[in-house]
Amino acid sequence: MRRKYKAGEAAPAGTYWSLRTLEMVSIAEDGEHLPEGEKDGVTYIRAPLPLVLLVGPFVGLAFVIFLPFAVPAIVIHAVVTRALRATPWGRRQEAEVRARR
Repeated sequence: MRRKYKAGEAAPAGTYWSLRTLEMVSIAEDGEHLPEGEKDGVTYIRAPLPLVLLVGPFVGLAFVIFLPFAVPAIVIHAVVTRALRATPWGRRQEAEVRARR
């Protein structure tokens, strides 16, 4: 049985994982096609059911733990960046960066 499938190929029913995009795809019926990738050369690996059942809860736990910290960090970064750009020093530095381009 094959374990690797390219994007757009017909695949047997199961769960597939793209290591490049970190996307998991479920194929319900034999013969359905894997999604076309935005990037060329996307390959899907068929993931065994026990692995999916073992790893799935940990991935969910990581999202539950990570998101409460990520959202405030992104907001703080955006506010600080905008505040620094409003200062004369920040405008001068931004002008230097634009001049290099």
